[in-house]
Amino acid sequence: MRILTKTSLYYLLVSVIVFLLGGLSFYKILQTEIYDEVDDQLFTDKENIIEYIRRHNELPSVTSGISEAIIVRETSANAGALEALSDTLIFSTYDEEYVPFRKLTFTTYQDGKPFEYTILKSLMDFEDLFESTMLAMAWIFVLLLVGLAGVNYFINKYNWRNFYDTLERAKRYSLTQRKPLVLKPSNTQEFQELNEVLQAMTGKIHNDYLNLKEFTENAST
Repeated sequence: MRILTKTSLYYLLVSVIVFLLGGLSFYKILQTEIYDEVDDQLFTDKENIIEYIRRHNELPSVTSGISEAIIVRETSANAGALEALSDTLIFSTYDEEYVPFRKLTFTTYQDGKPFEYTILKSLMDFEDLFESTMLAMAWIFVLLLVGLAGVNYFINKYNWRNFYDTLERAKRYSLTQRKPLVLKPSNTQEFQELNEVLQAMTGKIHNDYLNLKEFTENAST
């Protein structure tokens, strides 16, 4: 496998790992932000309900819809105060599927009677937003990978051009030639050092070959 291919594969592997870790972190952060926002809305509704009961001494009108619902029922006096957050799924006849909801259940009192309130907020809009965001990130990642692979290939090919030129000239070099190995100078230090070593080595081998050839010719006369 060529070194350019290996380098490109390493870049791609690192990019995939970074994207996966970044995507997981982004998912957790976005999920946390979504839940915080929905929970704030639920607790705001709770405070509004309690404030309405305190001012009017009656239960507020119970509303429901596709995106949210408020359910109230009288509970037993010995049930105790309740406040709990949880996730639930509710079947939507409109979408014909189960829709994720965030649920806040708490206990409040009206005329000394305990009532259990359940406020539900749909997470469907947030789920759609999350899916759209992740899809956009996936496309950006694919374009980024293609761009990085292309840029990395052409940059490396340009930087290694002197090395491949040296390699090709070294392959074609023969001791029967009447001149030493000549290599193109490189502005890359490592490649220039390689050229100098190859030129010194082949020059010595060329001189030794000529001396040996001259000795052999003199000995045969």
